[in-house]
Amino acid sequence: MELEFITAGTAVNTHGIRGEVKILPQGVEPELLAACGTLYLGGKPFALAAGRIHKGCLLAQLKGVEDMDAALALKGKSVSIRRADVSLPEASCYEEESHWNGLLEYPQYSRPEEWHGRKVPEVLLSGHHANVALWRKRQSMLRTLRRRPDIFREADFQGSKADRRLLAEVYEELKRESGGEETP
Repeated sequence: MELEFITAGTAVNTHGIRGEVKILPQGVEPELLAACGTLYLGGKPFALAAGRIHKGCLLAQLKGVEDMDAALALKGKSVSIRRADVSLPEASCYEEESHWNGLLEYPQYSRPEEWHGRKVPEVLLSGHHANVALWRKRQSMLRTLRRRPDIFREADFQGSKADRRLLAEVYEELKRESGGEETP
């Protein structure tokens, strides 16, 4: 179940004598807050009459907040936005990040193709998207098992037959690396 509201910041102070509310964004860019028509402070809706970005904060002129005293009354309130009022990035933008799926992120490479004796794996240069995705998943599993086996145990790999086969291959590779010792 998706939440209707997203916590997006805190009203930290007032700004000026016109009753602007200084909002410190948390987890979102201030431009996203400025683009919303309505902000919810302490659960109460306030239409955004005007907003400007200043030193990473949103200075918001809210309808119904006419002076500094009214703005001061909102200090410390949580600022939320409606999920429907914003367009969030594609899921693929964050699903491959570390810990999203219980794994560390796969290794990253860029140009040149060889740097300080380290080469970019051929599969990444091949352009074959399915093979690249498989390589990334395998590397993510290996990296997690090597560096953080404690979080790997929490990951769920009982999904597809292909995932179970890949997991078995990863365990075999780690077993060969460790000289036949039992893997985690």
